[in-house]
Amino acid sequence: MRGTAIPMFDRHGTALSQEARGELARKNGVCVKCGILTHDVKVFRRVPLTNEHVYAGKCIMCHPGDCPHEIVQAWEQKFKPRHTGMQAFVQNSSTRSSATTRKQFTTSSTRRGLKPTSKSKSPPPPAQRLDRRTSDITESFENSSDLRNLSSDDFGNRAQDFGNHSQDFGDYSHAQQLRRVDKSNPDFKNKSASRRNPSSLSTSKTSRSFISNKPETVNRIVSAGNYIGDGLQEDAETLAKSLKINISKPDVLKQKLHKLRNLGEECGTLYLIKELMERYQNSSIMLEVCCGVIWGITAKDDNKKVLAAETGTINTIVDIFQNSFCESNSNLVQWVIGSLSCLSRGSGNRQRIADVGAIEKMLDCMKKLSTSAGVFEWTCRTLYSLIHKYEEELNNESIAIQKNIISIEEHNGIQIVISAMKNYHNEANAQMWAIKVLWRLQDREDEAVSIRVLRNMDKAGGVSACVKVLRARSTTSLLFEATIVLLLNIISATQSNDVPLFNDEPDCIALVVRKMKEEYQNASFQEACCNLLAVIVSRNRAQFKESEGLREVVAALMNFSDNLPLCCAAINVLWTVSYRSTYFDQVNLVNSVSAVIIAHKKNPGNVQLLGPSCAFLANVLASSSARLDKIPIVIPFNALLLKSEDLILCNQAARVMSNMYIKYPSLLKTGFKSKHINSLVDCLGASSSDYLHAVYDVLTKLGILSDNYKIEILRAGCLKTAKSYIQSSRQGTLNQKVLRLISVLTSSQARAPIEMPNDIFLVLMSLKISSPGLLGQSCEVLRDLLASAIPGSKSLNFEGLVEFGCTIINDSHRSIKLKERACEVLWAFTAKQECSIKNLSLMYSSLLNLMSLYKGEQHPYESDLQSAAAGALASVTACMREADVELEMKDLEEFIHTIYTIMERDLNRTELLLKLLDSLLNLSILNELMVIQCGGVVVAIDIMVEHEHAESVQERGCSILAVLSSTENLQVNLCIAETDGVDMIISALATFSSNERIQVGACKTLSHLSVDVESRLLISSFGGVMLILNAMKSNKDNVDLLEGACMALLNLSSDAEDEVLSDPSVIETIVSFMHRHLDARRLQEAGLGILQNISMRKEDAKRRIAQAGGIDTAIKAIKDNMGAALVVERALTTLWSLAIYESNQIAIANAGGIDMVVNGMMAQITNAKVQQQASGCLCTLSLNSRNKTLIREAGGVDAIVYAMWAHFESEVVQAEACRALSNLALNVATQEVMIATDGEINNIIAAMRRFPDSEKCQEYSCLALRNFMLSVDNMVLIKSNLNELIGLLSHAAQRFPTKCSERANQMLEELQRS
Repeated sequence: MRGTAIPMFDRHGTALSQEARGELARKNGVCVKCGILTHDVKVFRRVPLTNEHVYAGKCIMCHPGDCPHEIVQAWEQKFKPRHTGMQAFVQNSSTRSSATTRKQFTTSSTRRGLKPTSKSKSPPPPAQRLDRRTSDITESFENSSDLRNLSSDDFGNRAQDFGNHSQDFGDYSHAQQLRRVDKSNPDFKNKSASRRNPSSLSTSKTSRSFISNKPETVNRIVSAGNYIGDGLQEDAETLAKSLKINISKPDVLKQKLHKLRNLGEECGTLYLIKELMERYQNSSIMLEVCCGVIWGITAKDDNKKVLAAETGTINTIVDIFQNSFCESNSNLVQWVIGSLSCLSRGSGNRQRIADVGAIEKMLDCMKKLSTSAGVFEWTCRTLYSLIHKYEEELNNESIAIQKNIISIEEHNGIQIVISAMKNYHNEANAQMWAIKVLWRLQDREDEAVSIRVLRNMDKAGGVSACVKVLRARSTTSLLFEATIVLLLNIISATQSNDVPLFNDEPDCIALVVRKMKEEYQNASFQEACCNLLAVIVSRNRAQFKESEGLREVVAALMNFSDNLPLCCAAINVLWTVSYRSTYFDQVNLVNSVSAVIIAHKKNPGNVQLLGPSCAFLANVLASSSARLDKIPIVIPFNALLLKSEDLILCNQAARVMSNMYIKYPSLLKTGFKSKHINSLVDCLGASSSDYLHAVYDVLTKLGILSDNYKIEILRAGCLKTAKSYIQSSRQGTLNQKVLRLISVLTSSQARAPIEMPNDIFLVLMSLKISSPGLLGQSCEVLRDLLASAIPGSKSLNFEGLVEFGCTIINDSHRSIKLKERACEVLWAFTAKQECSIKNLSLMYSSLLNLMSLYKGEQHPYESDLQSAAAGALASVTACMREADVELEMKDLEEFIHTIYTIMERDLNRTELLLKLLDSLLNLSILNELMVIQCGGVVVAIDIMVEHEHAESVQERGCSILAVLSSTENLQVNLCIAETDGVDMIISALATFSSNERIQVGACKTLSHLSVDVESRLLISSFGGVMLILNAMKSNKDNVDLLEGACMALLNLSSDAEDEVLSDPSVIETIVSFMHRHLDARRLQEAGLGILQNISMRKEDAKRRIAQAGGIDTAIKAIKDNMGAALVVERALTTLWSLAIYESNQIAIANAGGIDMVVNGMMAQITNAKVQQQASGCLCTLSLNSRNKTLIREAGGVDAIVYAMWAHFESEVVQAEACRALSNLALNVATQEVMIATDGEINNIIAAMRRFPDSEKCQEYSCLALRNFMLSVDNMVLIKSNLNELIGLLSHAAQRFPTKCSERANQMLEELQRS
């Protein structure tokens, strides 16, 4: 099959030498004359071919002398009949381009860039026109065949730029989504500079067409290289006659036809030419010449095109396709199709050409001649002429055009054209016409039809074909732009953004960026490239960065900032790339933002520009590495104030506002102020739901960002506006945003109370009926509002709130999640507002029932629901504790059972167990006995055991045990001891020494448990004494803890080992805290008791207590607690114990202890124990000679007498009083006897009389009387009771001979003697 001959000129227009053409043919493995393939060119060698046209690498037709004679003869016998008498014409045709001078192109007015003169009526050839647009197009011609050069340069199709035709190529306002243009939208009309179809693309500011719409004269059509005949000057009429005369002479006819073609005049020759075509229908050369004559004659005048059609020439030309040699003769096919291209411009000729099946036959030829670039080009030219309507044409052509479009589709024209594009991606001229054909096919009024056609193009491989064209070296900037436009439309109708659109996307990005650098002054080119980048860069950001595409896009944006479509496309690219901050360095980032700002200044308030700009800024601000000194806050703010219904715009504006304040908090003061918030709140009255979505989002994010913003938004009346909107609106999705905003505004770390509409709770509860789908969210908002409400508010209407929550909880048809929210509502309500006993009982029973229902027996276990219910129950029981609500045993038993079930299923969920423990603590305070009976002690200890290292669990557990053990019931104490309760208490005390609540609870529990002997021993064995002391030292000012600790130590000190109690730190700690908290009565009681117990255990302890300041502490305790009998009693007991040592006797006296003892006796005269301990203390203190005097001077003797009078029935008081008087009566050191009064003598005698069987009373009475009798003065008083006294002494001697007989007998002898 014949190929394309070697061109005569190189890519720069310089004529090639014969040697250069030969070398080029050798490299390509083709014949230098006809272009037939003669060698199979491998990478490193050339293999000569042998077939029916080639012998051993030599073309038989062009080089017969180099081939064997028999081979040449066989070839002529087989192929010569098709070329009889026409061999010379073939030779001329194959070398025509050599005579086609480049001078015509370079010297014409069109080539110089000047406007054509008025005399120039015909269009410049398409190749010349494209060459006028860009010099790169010459490369495509130099790679074309000679005949194709002839047809391309000499015979132009009357075609017009379709740049002013119908639809623009589309708007790509979103980097992630391609959308077809809505031609009804006024924003997209009449913008030739913004969205162009391929035919309207230009490399200069002035719009230029691909092909002129004016015919060219014959002189311009015929080039100097065309065959001009025999040199005789003949006019058209003469030539016509000569044709008739020589009708049977092909060689003469050929000369005359060439002349006629070059002359371009008709003179009735069309009929004759038609006759010649029919006569020579088997001669391809003659047919070529005839088609050329028709082309040349009709090119000058549309009327001649119509005349040619009327003569039946169209039918004759189309019939040529039926010849078998058309399947292999690409030159003939090009002449046939070219002539049809010319004729198609005649009025009605489109229809005529289509009616005779020309479209189907042309497509079939292009399919069969797949190796002929010329057939591809001229078929596309002709197809375009058949389906494109030019400005000067009448509307009656529209029907024919539409039919032709449908016909091309029906005959698989899209597939054929795209397949040819793939084969000839380096043929720039042909590719341009193919692009124009495909564009026209999809350029329909019906959007659905356009999409269907575009999808068919995609199925035919349109995307890959376009990509091949883009990557071809011969592709001009104009073709590059047109291809991008078509590619984008195909993509917009067919492709998804989630997958690559084609395999070479990364390489394509680098190519596009390079082209943008080259065509940096071409606005439409930059626009197309930016649109393509916006589509493919999302999957190839790394390649985009490597090719420095960002710099080119930003440059385009800055250079053409007044070009709105380009700005939109460029910012879409910025949006896509900004998805990852790593693709921006600091310089590019600053330049990009600056370019966006400039674009908005040139196009203020444009909706198309605001959307991607906001998205870009939002991504930039979300980046942690971005650092900007200038941020255009006006862009997102203006986007919101436009009140647009564009959802993308609104959402992106909301994003940029949120990210801006998160990244740049300084803008809180400088960028966004109260007036802005007021403006946004005022915008909540807009009618657009999409807009309201965005505004509510912005306000919500601002509220989340700062509590100050919450205050500003609330001050602007947002809460009232939102409440009103909920009342009046039934838009579920927007109501969700409103509820979300309310929730944010009413939630903060501080939970400061806020003012709110008094009926807001009623409005939110009404959503249960009006918007059931929002019930869950309304519960969340109710919860947050209740948490922010003023505690104990009387102005807010909570009517029906408890019933609202309990109804949801008890409704079996409600979802688990909704029940959780209802529990949270009740939780928040009871935490701040007062509740009636009725409501508390209702909530208590509902929550217990809910927890029991979903504990895994009747219904599946629901952990989150149990947590919410337990939290609400803890709050409810806290209120019940204050209201003193009565409990029922069955409810408590069910609650304890539920706790155990939860422990089995959710043991590791600590926060749930904490809430259960809180409820158990509240119930224990409310009725500890009932909780004990239901097993509350065991369940609390079990939880503590399972979570031994959980501080919060141990805290609650210790508090519960402290309450339950306060009953000091032996069975409770035993239960705690047997269930490892003591072990857990001691462990918590040791492990969590910094937790004050644990220390308090543990100490109180131990104080109650230590009343039992076994428990005391267990506590001591675990080191409880020292742990309690450590707790006291760590919490010096916690009186509650200190009192509990001292009470525990008081009990423990009665049984503890001496080694433990003898530790100096024990005494020092107790004394120091007693001195620190003199006004803590219980602390004083317990502390004095501890000192008392310690002092009685070991003798040296008495000295240590005194050294630690125990004496002063005891004296101060009496002084500060005169009205506290137990304090006075234990202080006196302690002083009595300490007074055994003489040094302590002196210390007590020096500290004023004697006066305090006497005062204590008088203050608590009615308390027998105080009188007993005081008498004993005075007795011991009186062992010191000086103290005897001090006691008498302080009124100690009188105090003893008063005690004996007040407690005459108390044996111990009488005994201790007599003993004290016996010591006071006699001062051995001074040899003095106290002068007695009737009171002392009579009370002693009365004690003997009242307690005759009391050994101590009789003993101490005898001793006291004997000491008093040592004074003569006292004998007088004693003798006054002589008779009774003799009897009492005789009885005492007889009853207690060991203790009393000696002293009694002495006194009897003395009395008898006197």
